[in-house]
Amino acid sequence: MNIITNFPKNESGATIVEYAIMLALIAAICFAAITLVGLETSAFWGSNVDQVNEIVNSN
Repeated sequence: MNIITNFPKNESGATIVEYAIMLALIAAICFAAITLVGLETSAFWGSNVDQVNEIVNSN
């Protein structure tokens, strides 16, 4: 019976859940940022490769 009466007062489980949610949000933000930077970098190098290929093939 003591466990049932003390259950609402115990907040350690809530803290773990809060940290898990924060970690998931941080991971999602990092994943999105890395994906966006990767796409921009890929587009940048792709256009440079195309320009170099045009110069090489024109000679």
